[in-house]
Amino acid sequence: MRGGVSGALGCLVFGFLPFGSVVIVACGDPVVGAVGESCAARADCQDGLVCIQQTCVEGGPATGSGQVGETCGSPTDCADGLACVANVCIPEKSALSPTGKACYAVECEAKDDCCAGFQPSPNCSTYEMECMTEPSACATFHLLCECNRDCVEAQCVDTPLACASSDECLSFATPFCVDGACHECSASTDCASAQSLCVDGSCEAPCANDEECPLFYGCQAGECLEVGCQTDKECAFYLQDDRAHCEDGACGVPCEADWQCAPELGDISLDACIGGVCTFVGCDTDAECRVYLGLENENSNVQAVCK
Repeated sequence: MRGGVSGALGCLVFGFLPFGSVVIVACGDPVVGAVGESCAARADCQDGLVCIQQTCVEGGPATGSGQVGETCGSPTDCADGLACVANVCIPEKSALSPTGKACYAVECEAKDDCCAGFQPSPNCSTYEMECMTEPSACATFHLLCECNRDCVEAQCVDTPLACASSDECLSFATPFCVDGACHECSASTDCASAQSLCVDGSCEAPCANDEECPLFYGCQAGECLEVGCQTDKECAFYLQDDRAHCEDGACGVPCEADWQCAPELGDISLDACIGGVCTFVGCDTDAECRVYLGLENENSNVQAVCK
């Protein structure tokens, strides 16, 4: 008959009976780790210690379930609102509430915003009368008396001179009147190079392969056309995330919980799991967007807008 201590329960095994039965005289408190000893969760450490990186250390609340950053073996080792991932307690949900809004760098909302500083020539009435009788004089009227700027996708861009016919387009660079504006070409046959294509009024050299096009565009019959993603791995390379998935030509990172949207476990993430896809949590104010977009020391009319 032999005696000894069995396992973490601190039970004293006094001896053995025939047929393999064990006589247990008494059980004491569980054996728990002191500072520097290994652990799998806070419960494995002495009171007043916490389990960090599988080691009992001082610091943090002395009682209760594991907090953020503590080692865990199952969800029950972590406090409410935390998940046990890769043996670490982390927030289950993002601390930022999704708003459904996004941040935009906005320079304009309408053409008038781009033309606020335009000053027409004082001779516009004369130029307009000349244009009515002589088409070749119209270019001067359109150039000096009309604002040739427009708002496209919230940005101010230059626009071609207006026209009623090609007779009004005097520039050698834009001699063709197409849809009320002077352009470089009206058809591919107008281009100097036989290989060039007329695309939206401009002569463009045709592409020969996909590499000449933006990502997720393909070269088809000399034109770069959007084709979207084709494989999950393509998205993984693009998003630098092996969880990335290609669906309906668009890349996204699938998820079931907010914590899965962080680039690395424990990293700060501005994405939340919305509809099964990691999505930007959104904004509440324009001021938040200014920080998000990094708009500072701007010498333009660009403003941060949350919408």
